[in-house]
Amino acid sequence: MATTLLASATVTTTGTTAAASMVDFPDDVSGGVFQLAVTSSLTDTTDTIRVWIQSSVDGTNFDDFVAFNTADGSTTSTELAAWVPTGAAPEDEIRTPQDGALAAGSVINNPQGHVLRVKYSIVEGNASSFTFSVIGQYYRNASR
Repeated sequence: MATTLLASATVTTTGTTAAASMVDFPDDVSGGVFQLAVTSSLTDTTDTIRVWIQSSVDGTNFDDFVAFNTADGSTTSTELAAWVPTGAAPEDEIRTPQDGALAAGSVINNPQGHVLRVKYSIVEGNASSFTFSVIGQYYRNASR
């Protein structure tokens, strides 16, 4: 079953979704797939949007763990990102949280906090408008 992290929304400025305990990652979550769907852009090709999925343990300090590729104003697109922390060696055992700094096209395969949000950043040459949504599908370890 898919979980909506951001229902289809039209944005014109940089922002974040409200933090919500959308998924309480129990011990048996073994990974997931996230989908970014940019369905409309009323911009020119120099305008771009970056989208991250962030997690938090305390609901205050957020850390990027998925950074979708940058989308420009010339097209609509759908992109998938796989998150597979179970069985993978942690990429960073100790790290400083990144807030909108993870490189485009990256996924951090570490365990994540239970509070998720979507962060987005619009870089514009002119007035921009992007319509997009983000959903996630989580997988549970069958052995539990």
